[in-house]
Amino acid sequence: TPPPSEIGGKGWETDSTKGLSTAEVEKSLEAWGRNEIEVEVTPLYVLFLRQFTGFMPFLIELAAIISLAVQDYVDFAIVCGMLLVNGCLGFREEYHAKKSLDELA
Repeated sequence: TPPPSEIGGKGWETDSTKGLSTAEVEKSLEAWGRNEIEVEVTPLYVLFLRQFTGFMPFLIELAAIISLAVQDYVDFAIVCGMLLVNGCLGFREEYHAKKSLDELA
């Protein structure tokens, strides 16, 4: 059996061929819970909105604000279109990467 320091301060007194008894398992589950890692799930809309933060999206947003301030509505529409296309492409890439990582787990 491993030394007590590796398993929370006290060792299990059990036969390695038989394992833990049902009572020991229930006691351990009650004290420590299940041996699981909680996975944080990010909603898709958050994944999409995150595409509009960062250095490049901020520059494009600044260009849209400036073109709106000088009342150049054609440029404003073009820049907003660029921002939307950039956001959609980034979302698609990040979604597929997340999906691939989820399939590995």
